[in-house]
Amino acid sequence: VTLLALIFAVCYFAGAVEFTGINSDFNAVYLILFFFGFMFQSMAEEVMTRGFLLSSLVKKISLPTAIFISSTAFALPHFPTLFEAEFKFAVVGVVNLYLVSAVFSMLYINRKNIYVVGGLHCVWNFMLYCVMGLSVSGSNSNTNSILNFEVVSQNILNGGMYGIEASLVTTVVLGITLAVLVKRFMIKGDKNGL
Repeated sequence: VTLLALIFAVCYFAGAVEFTGINSDFNAVYLILFFFGFMFQSMAEEVMTRGFLLSSLVKKISLPTAIFISSTAFALPHFPTLFEAEFKFAVVGVVNLYLVSAVFSMLYINRKNIYVVGGLHCVWNFMLYCVMGLSVSGSNSNTNSILNFEVVSQNILNGGMYGIEASLVTTVVLGITLAVLVKRFMIKGDKNGL
């Protein structure tokens, strides 16, 4: 929630997204079902790419290489919708996919808990789609969300049709988050992999 709040605050004050109101007609049952759907989808992705792949690779190769390989496995399913976007959004989107995957990986390594990572992934998707009504990984925006946000003229600050996951604002926030997680990892004295 904090990551998205930072991204949205910058986008909102930069005029890249606008708040168009509260949806009084949202269906609570629909939102609950979506939450559980995002929970299962997010946990499945995290168990495969970090719980299994990253954990297996880190025993055999360096940590940065293991994170890169597991991040590629995470990013690949997102490429088809991402590459439908304009070139500039696709490039920023690819960078952001690797950044968010590295953030998830470092969070998993720091916490040694797949549920924390799965929870972050689930809440990210749920907040974007069901609370704010915006696109998740290039999907259509949700008209049954709690709040109504819209992108203002497709630009590199709001990620255009792909959504804020292809935004430069997201790149900066995820980059800072990754730097903090790497620093925590280094402070713990676990420098072998890096």
